[in-house]
Amino acid sequence: MNILTRYECGCCKTQYADRDAALKCELNHKCPVDIKAVRYLSIANDNTGYPVTIMVRMGDGHLVAYKRQREV
Repeated sequence: MNILTRYECGCCKTQYADRDAALKCELNHKCPVDIKAVRYLSIANDNTGYPVTIMVRMGDGHLVAYKRQREV
């Protein structure tokens, strides 16, 4: 019988045979801390009710904008 050891990145769930590779992957991810701003359109322009853009503060202090893709 063989014993297999795998390491998994806690963020993206990618599995690695090497612990250091999994740790490097995990430390590379920038995790969101909180939402700083949200922008909506009026119901006349967008009746979905979902935000068009969201500004998120990441764990490293950077602000990142996420923009909703148009529905097909």
